[in-house]
Amino acid sequence: MTINDKKIQRGLIITPRWLEKILSGEKTLEMRTRPTKIRGWIALIESGAGLIMGITKLVSCTGPMTLELLQKCRNAHCIDYDQQPDLERYKFAWTINFTQKLESPVPYRHPKGAVVWVKL
Repeated sequence: MTINDKKIQRGLIITPRWLEKILSGEKTLEMRTRPTKIRGWIALIESGAGLIMGITKLVSCTGPMTLELLQKCRNAHCIDYDQQPDLERYKFAWTINFTQKLESPVPYRHPKGAVVWVKL
C-alpha cells in the first residue's frame, strides 16, 4: 500500500482515545505490553472502524521501563498511572515520529484475528 508516497506494509491497530492523541501530536510514545522489532513507516488504524486514519514512523522500542521512568515520560505517552494503576503492565515504549493525519481515511480489509498488527 502506498500512502503519501510511502510504501506502508503494516498497520498498527489503536483504540480511538489514544489514536486521536497520536494524530494530534500530543502522544509520541505508544505503550505496549510487548516489544517490537518493526521499524519504519506504519499505518495508524482506528480499532473497530476499518479505516486507516494516519501514518507515522516507528523509530524505536524501549523497555521494559520502570514505573519511575514511566512517570517521567507521562507527557509523551499521556497515561496517568496514578489514575489507572492497572496500566503498569504497558512497559514497552514504542517511539513514533513524523505523524501525519490523513485528509480522508482509507478503508482496508481487516484480517480475521488481527489484534495489534495488520499486514497491508
